[in-house]
Amino acid sequence: FPSHDNGVISSVNAYYRMAWFTANDTALKKKWRRPTVTVASTSLSTLNVEVYYDFNEATPNRVLTLPIAPAVGTYMSWGDVWGSLWASNDPVYEFDRLSSLGRSNAVQLKFQVTGHTGRWWVDSIAVPFFEKAYR
Repeated sequence: FPSHDNGVISSVNAYYRMAWFTANDTALKKKWRRPTVTVASTSLSTLNVEVYYDFNEATPNRVLTLPIAPAVGTYMSWGDVWGSLWASNDPVYEFDRLSSLGRSNAVQLKFQVTGHTGRWWVDSIAVPFFEKAYR
């Protein structure tokens, strides 16, 4: 989101924080696998993902990064090359798996793109997990 302050364009510190994900059982510890994320941006940027455990939002337990960049020289579905006149105005999508999220009873992800003055958004998040047995 751009901010125009006295003619100077700067980025707004925006983020998206998802709800706590517990897999319908807050007492059971889970091994959170590698989430698949679909993210888009109007230009090249880096997505920063902060991972929080067990309803503690004070400090992130992990910080992951995902570069948002098109594959150079790849073709759009209608035949244009990335960076051509028509394709350069389209959003850049990135589909990728992040690193493992670790073990906890609940997990929350906070998405943020820093130093970027254009639009960005998260389209989808899939978080697989394994349940640990009760002892």
